Amino acid sequence: MAELRFARSLCWLTLAGCAGSAGASQTRPSRFTLPAPNAAQPRSSAGSAVVEALVYEGPAVPLAGAVGTDGPLRVEQILANVDARYRTMTDFGVEFGLDVANGSRSLTSRTNGVVWFAAGGRMHWDHISRPGFRVVCNGATVRVQSRTLPAPQVVPVAQSELAAAFAFMTGTATLVGDFRATMRPPVPGAPRVFFVVDLLPRQPHPALASMTIAVEATSFLVREVVVVDTSGGYQRFSFLLPSMRENRGVGAAFFQ
Repeated sequence: MAELRFARSLCWLTLAGCAGSAGASQTRPSRFTLPAPNAAQPRSSAGSAVVEALVYEGPAVPLAGAVGTDGPLRVEQILANVDARYRTMTDFGVEFGLDVANGSRSLTSRTNGVVWFAAGGRMHWDHISRPGFRVVCNGATVRVQSRTLPAPQVVPVAQSELAAAFAFMTGTATLVGDFRATMRPPVPGAPRVFFVVDLLPRQPHPALASMTIAVEATSFLVREVVVVDTSGGYQRFSFLLPSMRENRGVGAAFFQ
């Protein structure tokens, strides 16, 4: 049952209503070498099970005066900067870690791998820690492939929980336009190196209840995404941003 739930949850990685696109290039992105999981990274265990504290390995970045402003950034400015940053990329790949929990907040799966996003709602999730497990979206359908499934599962994208969460990364939506946002206050005395923002869909969604993102204060790239479904379960994605590869001309065939 856990395997089936995990496969179904990853089926929601497709983008609702997005259209596939053809491409002449057949460039295949290279695989990354995954580091050992960071056991010291804190994980939330209370309430909504979303991001409450983050560890940052780099120098502290003050909130005031960042990104050419004269004072603290408003949440609308932060989201606009995130949207603008992802619009600079036609495709990108990054290493990820994923925790999946059910409605009772019990952890049911933990995995990691490499994901590639591309314009037009395309995604390719390769779960390297579970060989043979892939989730691929060509913009119209999603295919879930696993050695434990008798055959690949192919489903339409119309009912996609994580579609709404990752649409801003693939150019089919924006955080500013599609979500209502509330920024969490910084931890007293701690350097503000991340903006943590809670997001609610502006339009009701059949599967997505809410999401939380952690945004780097210097790059406006998203470090973590927590997607909460309408049953109370969640999926927590952590992206290893130093591994990110941008605009490599990944061909459409990679997303088939």
